[in-house]
Amino acid sequence: MKSDRVMRALACTTMFLSALRADAYCRTTTCRVPAAFAPTPTSCYPDGFEEICANRDPPQKVRALWWRNRCVGYSLNAAASRKIAFDDASLTMAQAFSKWTSTSCPSTSTGLCDGGTCSPSGASSRVSIDLRDLGPTQCDVVKYFTGAEERNQNAVIFRDDSWPHEEASRTLALTTVNFNKDTGEIYDADMEINTANHRMSIGDDVPSDGYDFLSIMTHETGHFLGLAHSGDPLATMFARYEPGNTKMRNLTTDDIAGICAVYAPDGTRAVHESIDGGIIAGESCDPEPRHGFGETCTQAAKGCQSSGPGGTSGSFAFIVTSCLWLVRAVRRKPA
Repeated sequence: MKSDRVMRALACTTMFLSALRADAYCRTTTCRVPAAFAPTPTSCYPDGFEEICANRDPPQKVRALWWRNRCVGYSLNAAASRKIAFDDASLTMAQAFSKWTSTSCPSTSTGLCDGGTCSPSGASSRVSIDLRDLGPTQCDVVKYFTGAEERNQNAVIFRDDSWPHEEASRTLALTTVNFNKDTGEIYDADMEINTANHRMSIGDDVPSDGYDFLSIMTHETGHFLGLAHSGDPLATMFARYEPGNTKMRNLTTDDIAGICAVYAPDGTRAVHESIDGGIIAGESCDPEPRHGFGETCTQAAKGCQSSGPGGTSGSFAFIVTSCLWLVRAVRRKPA
């Protein structure tokens, strides 16, 4: 069986950069950046990052995260929230996901597609990743089952009664990603929304003390797809978000550059250069989770599990865990 890692992310980690670039997007990797490091418009990771990771105990490879399938399924927990009805949550999620999956990529002459052929003559320029609603799930456990006879869900879960992770007052949501540590391929992703401690708003009128649910879900979808925080302060994937605004609803050119770099319209995925030269073909559309979709939790979660904070109200933090090691990021302070 392949060895996996679990990452819980609102702030994640990094992007491979071969040179300074005009865009600032970053990709989540299998190895975290040092806790004190923050991305900038020209750098997603510190000097010697791969060496830093290789010298950790246990050694960690630096592999950017990516989904192999052209379609990935997701499921909203059937209970939704006492504060956001199922239908409203489902519609908002579909809107947030489509912000990314309906993206058209600039031509390769712009330099924004970063390793893939973005729009061959006569071909579609849309990114080669879709998110499909597989219907509600009764399961409200963040987990990934590894057994061949077990079923999974990429679940979206509201936490109305209590937040089961650290720093509830500063955490809006949390995305958990299971991946192959050797390749960066994502196997499973779950989102948790902190409605126990924060006021989520549906619609265009967001109160000054509330948070725009569509903005939160659009940001989280970027993490779901393998993007980390950007060094561009205007980007949806920037690490800071203030209450009362809707600015993260719409992708910027930086966000578009990031999603196009990973999921080029020709169906390829940008991976580590050690894997088939850095570009591999994505598989055909199959939204069913690994080992199949289950409407209920088949049994108690097993394998590697973790708990840790996401981020909110001006700053983000993260935890990366596996069965063997735990590292905590230092929270970046609000401006």
